[in-house]
Amino acid sequence: MTNRNPNLTKQKVFISCCFWVPTFVLMLRIFYTDYKIKIPQIQYNPNEELLSLPHEESFDREKPIFFIEGFGKNYIPARMLCSIESAALVHNNTFIDVLMTSRTLQKSVQIRSLLKAYSNVRFLYLNATTLYMESPMSEWFLKETWKNSKYPEINFVDPLRFLLLFKYGGIYLDMDIIVLKNLKMLENFAGLESDSWVNCAVMGFRKGHPFLNNCITEMTQHFDSELWGPNGPKLITKIFRRRCHAQLPDTTLNNCSDIKLFKREVFYPISWTKLDKFFEEDQEFTNTLLNDPDILTLHFWNHNTQSRIIPVDGQNIYSLIVRHLCPITAASSNYIF
Repeated sequence: MTNRNPNLTKQKVFISCCFWVPTFVLMLRIFYTDYKIKIPQIQYNPNEELLSLPHEESFDREKPIFFIEGFGKNYIPARMLCSIESAALVHNNTFIDVLMTSRTLQKSVQIRSLLKAYSNVRFLYLNATTLYMESPMSEWFLKETWKNSKYPEINFVDPLRFLLLFKYGGIYLDMDIIVLKNLKMLENFAGLESDSWVNCAVMGFRKGHPFLNNCITEMTQHFDSELWGPNGPKLITKIFRRRCHAQLPDTTLNNCSDIKLFKREVFYPISWTKLDKFFEEDQEFTNTLLNDPDILTLHFWNHNTQSRIIPVDGQNIYSLIVRHLCPITAASSNYIF
């Protein structure tokens, strides 16, 4: 029987390690470099402090379109930026004012690209406390009714859209609304989201409109701290029924001379009950959304769709709309949206 030389065995192991370990490290570095190239990291500039809202008189002249980020975040994700870009693209002669309750904004590559492409987009600081204190809801706010509710964040944010329009007038859009057509010709309006419910994700009113005052009074006097979103569709539907003596579903839609209520297809052509439609490949329906003059916006119901992954280069309805109405945001979003 042949005896093995222990020293020779150790030498072979050592030589093998010297060869394979560097090779493995080199392969790992190549893979990692390739991975970084394929999925680049979003880079941020240092936080930039935002300018506050202009004086009331400025808004009277400019009549901007408003978005609100009311949760104190200092960044805007891509899907929300798409909404902002769509409004800016369709309304190139109108200021699109994104009101942030954070004093600073992280200027991502996407935001910098957006601001470079659209001179009508402005990110402004909204002092929500001041807005509340200068409104009929000041006492409600000081009592911290919203803070002691079951859902304090949403109950703090939801009234802001009504207070904003009551004070300044204009058009308000939720951050999950994609604008398809120009809205500036509309005055004192909202829209049905179903046969029986009015929604406030898209609405516009002149400053001090009585309908808004009715909504604010209702929020102040009959706030339900146990409900989720009592100051959204439930509120505006209740006030519309009461003020306009309307029974929904109502085929006439307009019993009030100073409010225009649009049918569901105008602002909410895809219902929240049919969300899968967004992710179907349907070129014909996409063309209808883009070209039908009576379809003005698209609500993508972010609360229900935020977990869905959307490829920017996909052929589903959502991807096609994104590439058509927010091309800058889509181009800077890599592979998924």
